[in-house]
Amino acid sequence: MLKYKKIQIIIYSLLVVVMSSCYSNSKNSDELIKIVEKLKIDENHTFFKELEPTEIDCKAIFSNTWNASKGYEFSKNRWEGLEMVPDNAMKPESMDAEVLILSATVEELKKGETNGLPIEYVNIASRFKEDVTVYGIQYLNEDKTVQKTRTAFFKIKDRWVMFPRVYIAF
Repeated sequence: MLKYKKIQIIIYSLLVVVMSSCYSNSKNSDELIKIVEKLKIDENHTFFKELEPTEIDCKAIFSNTWNASKGYEFSKNRWEGLEMVPDNAMKPESMDAEVLILSATVEELKKGETNGLPIEYVNIASRFKEDVTVYGIQYLNEDKTVQKTRTAFFKIKDRWVMFPRVYIAF
């Protein structure tokens, strides 16, 4: 009887872990959808600028100081050129486009599983901390073909940041 109870406790504990993981992913997807809605109506990148990562953000994402510095310098240069980015870069071609949220954990990326993210993230997976998840958004046409894919959103505590094409840094 005691053995049966232990098995029940183990199964219950595993279910709690799985369910909390699903909730976390669902919550992050909902938050990212809200960001997409703001990006759709953003003018002059006013909202988009709020997603610029800081040096501290980089230290929370990347596996070591060197990677964090490299990621930060690349990101800083990209964000400094934001005025040259077209205002519609983060917007769908049509406002009624379907939005898909893409995500892959570092563990998945290390196995070659991109879940819709560009394959380049597989090559830099080891540069991220183990608990990091890379997110992306994909705008779809009515026929389900892809309009645009925008990637490298990261959630750090209660803040979202974006590193456009961060894989180029490495």
